[in-house]
Amino acid sequence: MSPVGWVVVMEGLEVEAFRADKAYNTNALIDMLEEVIAAIIPPVKSRKEQRTYSRELYRCRHVIENVSRVLKRWRGNAFRLVD
Repeated sequence: MSPVGWVVVMEGLEVEAFRADKAYNTNALIDMLEEVIAAIIPPVKSRKEQRTYSRELYRCRHVIENVSRVLKRWRGNAFRLVD
């Protein structure tokens, strides 16, 4: 899904910050997000202008990823037991 599609999906939600990894470090996405919410995306090392970002908020992203990983594992176990 393109970044524009994510904004449409998030339109009805109240979100304070968009946390993503370095792969989402594009000027177009950051500019679009900064108009509405805070973009917590660390810059890649090769970027000419290094942006600042909240390291503490970015580290919270790790917890969210772990929860989604656990849910995916449980989903696999649940479907295996249904048969």
